[in-house]
Amino acid sequence: MNLVRNGGFSEYTFRQGAQWGTGNRGVMAAGRHNGDQFLSLADWTWGKYTGNGKAEYPAEAQDAVDLINGAADGHFPEDGDHPFANTENFLDLNGNSTLGFIEQTVPVTGGQAYELSFYHGYNIWPGHDIGRPTYLRVEVETDGRPLLSEDYVQYYSGKGGKASHSDDRINDPAWRKRRLSFRVPEGRQQVTVRFANPGRAGLHPDLGANADGHSGMQLAHVRLDGSGGGSTLLTVAQRKPEQTKVRQGQIWQFPVVLTLTNAGNRRIGTHRVVFTAPEGLYFMEDRLVMTRQEDDPTETPVAAERSNGNRTLTCPAFPLELAPGKWASVYPAMGVDHDATPGTVTVAFEAGSPVFATGHATVTILPRTGA
Repeated sequence: MNLVRNGGFSEYTFRQGAQWGTGNRGVMAAGRHNGDQFLSLADWTWGKYTGNGKAEYPAEAQDAVDLINGAADGHFPEDGDHPFANTENFLDLNGNSTLGFIEQTVPVTGGQAYELSFYHGYNIWPGHDIGRPTYLRVEVETDGRPLLSEDYVQYYSGKGGKASHSDDRINDPAWRKRRLSFRVPEGRQQVTVRFANPGRAGLHPDLGANADGHSGMQLAHVRLDGSGGGSTLLTVAQRKPEQTKVRQGQIWQFPVVLTLTNAGNRRIGTHRVVFTAPEGLYFMEDRLVMTRQEDDPTETPVAAERSNGNRTLTCPAFPLELAPGKWASVYPAMGVDHDATPGTVTVAFEAGSPVFATGHATVTILPRTGA
């Protein structure tokens, strides 16, 4: 179930035959299009974005965003998971020389994992300066605490379909779907989801604000779906218990083998993963090795980076790419200090930024043979 209300920006009906080009600026409230004003954007709050979660709300922020007729100019792609409705529209995240934003506060359950999905596209205006990119910032916060922040830049990719208002061809929005996962901290009951145009200054401070009305991306088909309690979006389990015992001074051991299973109903893509070793253990190399359910036992190396005295191993882009019900195994090469304290220790694992799944593996350190 989509927790975002009016994620398709459908709660507005455009007049048939109205002029697309008259009134492409926002008017006092959110914006207007096809010659019609709209004085609200149902279930969404809008305004002028000033950076890093800071926003100005009406009436100070006028001309903030534009609503565009999806049936006439959307040229939406196919979505096999959640098809576009024929009533959906889309937004241009800036109005008349304004860096705009929209946001919505949604009730959630603390401790649950969630997935935010949406489409973004290049500015469709035929007269847009195609030499410049467009920008989008996505923020999720709970009670003022940031949970997620991602920036995107999209460039011109050619002309698309015919514009509804003339014989010109609009810029191809080249719609791209994004999926972002996060987990709500225990005890929190709501999150605010925000989509904003940070402008060139938001991503490149030396370029200036450039609030020219053309630097914001198009936004469509917003969804927020829950995946159940805790980190059930991705379950983490230890495999191969026969490998969990190591001895002081050993190298190139694989005592930690974790199986990562997509227990949700949405595909899990590429995410940051981190392994953390305790005193006595360390990682041997700047990579992880993985196998997938569909091609097991074929191994795939994935680049990673060691830090913290080789006791932390971080892979910034681990290609899970798991359909619902599918699994992958991951295992780092490890070494044991010569003077490691014998006993049982724990190697921690986490996935996501912010973290949406955690797990661990237990390893037993034995004395050296003959010690």
